[in-house]
Amino acid sequence: MQYTNFLRDIKEDWNIYGRIYIPEEELKKYGLTQTDIQTFCTHEGNLPNQWGTFMKAQIARTRILYKEAETTIVHLEEEGELPVLMASHMYEAILDKIESKEYKVFATSNTTTLQEKTKVFVTTLRKKIPLRHRSIWITIT
Repeated sequence: MQYTNFLRDIKEDWNIYGRIYIPEEELKKYGLTQTDIQTFCTHEGNLPNQWGTFMKAQIARTRILYKEAETTIVHLEEEGELPVLMASHMYEAILDKIESKEYKVFATSNTTTLQEKTKVFVTTLRKKIPLRHRSIWITIT
């Protein structure tokens, strides 16, 4: 979830803290530098193609991590399972938002609306995810 924050808040992190949390090696793979990020933050024009390619790869990688992490939720305390699953799905919705805005994290806010959050909440509850309740496995349908 934190990596989603890094991707979403890249402009804010640069403008407020003067740093980004994306590993330089990842930027270099796509022909990008921290200087490029600074330029993107201050000149909100068209982004180069490699930015979209970079973001697409980062989001794909992050989605894989979400899927892997989801399998471990059943190892949490009972009361922690649903909140962690919900948070995970909410952060995935942020990735959806970034994709829908064509990776324009410098010019737009990529936060989810109350309606989008509600949809994620209901969808998560409707998924057939096993949850423990009073030591009994149940499935919410």
